[in-house]
Amino acid sequence: MKLGYSIVAALGLATAAFFADAPRAALADDDGPSTKFKVDATLAAGKVTITITPTANDVFVNSEYPLHMTLAGKDGGSVSKSDLTKDDGTYTASSHEGKATKVTFTVDAAKGVTGDGKLVMCDLSQCGNPTKFHLESH
Repeated sequence: MKLGYSIVAALGLATAAFFADAPRAALADDDGPSTKFKVDATLAAGKVTITITPTANDVFVNSEYPLHMTLAGKDGGSVSKSDLTKDDGTYTASSHEGKATKVTFTVDAAKGVTGDGKLVMCDLSQCGNPTKFHLESH
């Protein structure tokens, strides 16, 4: 019986070692599309428009990733929706499936918003790691 456990343990370690050296599907933040975007949040006439745009050519917003943002009213103000998901955004499609050239969200907010979110950016060959961001309207 001890031999059986030893074989299972050895196979488990060999499998872990194999996958540790396997190529990663996602790129590191510093050499991939993960950090190549900007977030603009602008207050005008009681509405905040949040736009996420790539900052490099051939980098896109992954329109299939479950993008999420949590918002709070700025300076004690109210916000019409505090949790935004990918379904709340308007994606500007590119000619590449699942990749958008930008995404825009709009919420009612008396004094603006602050918030945090998470998204995935992609280039033409692969997608980067999920990346967190912070925003504050101006």
